[in-house]
Amino acid sequence: MGKKLGIVYNIAHGLMTIHNAGLIHRNFHTGNILRHFNGSQFLTYITDLGQYRPANKQNYDDVYGVLAYVAPEVLRGEEYTEASDVYSFSIIMWEIASGQKPFYDRPHNAELAREICNGLRPSIIMETPQCYVELMEKCWNADPKERPDIRELEKSLMSWGWHMGMSQKHSVSDQFISAEKERLRLLEHLGSQLEPFKKPHPESFYKSRLLNFPDLPKPRNLYDSTSDSKDQIHSISGISSDDDNTVTKYQ
Repeated sequence: MGKKLGIVYNIAHGLMTIHNAGLIHRNFHTGNILRHFNGSQFLTYITDLGQYRPANKQNYDDVYGVLAYVAPEVLRGEEYTEASDVYSFSIIMWEIASGQKPFYDRPHNAELAREICNGLRPSIIMETPQCYVELMEKCWNADPKERPDIRELEKSLMSWGWHMGMSQKHSVSDQFISAEKERLRLLEHLGSQLEPFKKPHPESFYKSRLLNFPDLPKPRNLYDSTSDSKDQIHSISGISSDDDNTVTKYQ
């Protein structure tokens, strides 16, 4: 989980750079994140320049993106904000922790959009550190005003990374260490009992497209319980990109 935390921190730092420049990404998902090894370290890039907009210039006509990562208020036609980028970041957090795409096993259609507005979120992975879960849930709150600012997120993640790197006895580092031990224990004991990955549903889409779902309900919170561990243990998936336009680079 330590390496995954580093990836999440780098992504948060990049999004903070975008927001500090007065911009909103508007189409934030793992397809727009690249990682490159330059011979000595990994660099992380946030791409998709075409969707970046100044925070004070909005176009309310179209919703364009990947449904699983789009904030519920945006699906209902409200404007993109820094908070909607933070919602997208929470789904990226979940994807990195789980190693699978969000809602990969169902159609990405109007019914899923309705359920997202009614509080559906990806199921929490059993061996995820509690502090990580709590931060992720804050970020995907149905109320944009309740989501943390990306600057606050970046500070929290940097602090966690520092405690992990220093190997200090600390509640946060203890949570990450315990979670990793539990993951390895389950892998060892369940091993052959683990069910193979299901194939993605043919109507699950991870390329950006126009999203038009009228008459969606007002967003509300509905938290799912932790899913059974047998369906939840797998390694981090690769982060790919469907766009080569690099906007922000960070380490």
